[in-house]
Amino acid sequence: MKKNIIILILVILTLISVSSTIYLFTYNKILSREGIFQQSCNPDTGTANYQLLSPDIAWLSANEFLLRQHQTTTSYADLKNSVSIILQNTQGHYAFYFEDLTTGANVGINENEEFMPLSLFKVPVMIATLKEVEIGEASLNQKVVLDKLDLDNNSGTLWQKGPGYATNVKDLLIALIKHSDNTASNALSRHVISNPVMFESVVAVGLPEPTMNDTRVSPKQYAGMLRSLYFSNYLRKPFSELGLTLMLDTDFNSQIPAGLPKDIKVAHKVGFYIWEGYFHDCGIIYAPKKPYLLCVMSKNSNSAEADKVISQLSRIVYASVVADNSTVSISDQLQGNNS
Repeated sequence: MKKNIIILILVILTLISVSSTIYLFTYNKILSREGIFQQSCNPDTGTANYQLLSPDIAWLSANEFLLRQHQTTTSYADLKNSVSIILQNTQGHYAFYFEDLTTGANVGINENEEFMPLSLFKVPVMIATLKEVEIGEASLNQKVVLDKLDLDNNSGTLWQKGPGYATNVKDLLIALIKHSDNTASNALSRHVISNPVMFESVVAVGLPEPTMNDTRVSPKQYAGMLRSLYFSNYLRKPFSELGLTLMLDTDFNSQIPAGLPKDIKVAHKVGFYIWEGYFHDCGIIYAPKKPYLLCVMSKNSNSAEADKVISQLSRIVYASVVADNSTVSISDQLQGNNS
């Protein structure tokens, strides 16, 4: 009897080992097929090279996180007052959320107020598409043929290609984020993403469950989705890195990026509806050693005011972050402790 139990345990362990090997082989095959493995690895060492994800994720213990959060939360005490002063004299109504990704320290004004997300929702579409590629249900090179129902001339130019135009998932993702193209969003949603994966993706990254008529999101909720990308909580690392890479290159840089030095990377997405005064910009700002989240949403505003206000908010947040020289990355601390 005892011998049979031992044999059974050995068989189970063998099956687990074989299953893990098959999964890793299949996963790496997907990465290789999509060209993602080569993009995310250091060619000299063969090791992962994720420049846009958290560099401290593997080293950050709960105690270290809480200690650093306690030590630096007060660093941004004056930021809320500065933001309030800017927002007191605006025509539109604004909501603001900032979070230091190194410490978790955050500042918010109306940060839980919900807004129509508009084109901000194209990032969840991107995430769901990359999840389909990650699990092997789609490919970046997969052919997609536009049909009449995909075409939307409200944002982007892809609609001009007309029904019957053949493209692929990779080019649709670029158009989706770079040009905020509605036709690309429709095509990916209708031809590539399954309803279960779309629903799972939205909920998994912390956004409210999507509804047919009135989906709304707050700056704090949307920042949570960006945090999920940064820490690769839902997508695996190569796909989170790819998504953030797409978000580095957009046609809309008159708000958050306009308030930053030219050499600072910003992975962001805008959403706007001019006729009702909605103007949003949310992203990850890669300040030296101190990346942070910034999400600003507005309504009843106009394009000129939104550009001015959001770029000004971006400028003072960046100044506040870089002025706090007390914050050092966890990896730097570990190196210092080990020297």
